Amino acid sequence: MAEEHERQVSEQDLKSGFSIWTTKRKATVHNLRVLADELMEDHKNVCTATVAGSSVSIAGFAAVATGFGLSFVTFGASVVLLGAGALFGSAGGLVNVGSWATEAYLQKRGLNTVQKIIEEDQEATKAFLKLLEKAKQQKSQFWTEYGWDLTV
Repeated sequence: MAEEHERQVSEQDLKSGFSIWTTKRKATVHNLRVLADELMEDHKNVCTATVAGSSVSIAGFAAVATGFGLSFVTFGASVVLLGAGALFGSAGGLVNVGSWATEAYLQKRGLNTVQKIIEEDQEATKAFLKLLEKAKQQKSQFWTEYGWDLTV
């Protein structure tokens, strides 16, 4: 054999490669589950904030309606109630907008993290598949050298 061959893949290489790949795969699954739990907790918190903001907005609207309705009887003295209601309604709306913006940010951050985790897992998988392919080619060369036809 005058040609210089690449280093042969040994059984130990395959075991080591498999061990590295399975460890990486388990870490990937664990990290994705943790991230999913975090995203669910974030979503729960955003929903709670949205309900609170909506409740404040409804209370603000009720105060505005009451202040407006009483303004005819109190000759405008209830305008303070109307102003307070408008302030509460606006605050509730701002809470809703803030919670939606926060959720969008957290989801984007989570998506970027998921993509990074999956890319790392794909690299580990490709490396292991390359090792397996190399071992498969070696086996094929071994049998071909001894006259066995493996294409059947």
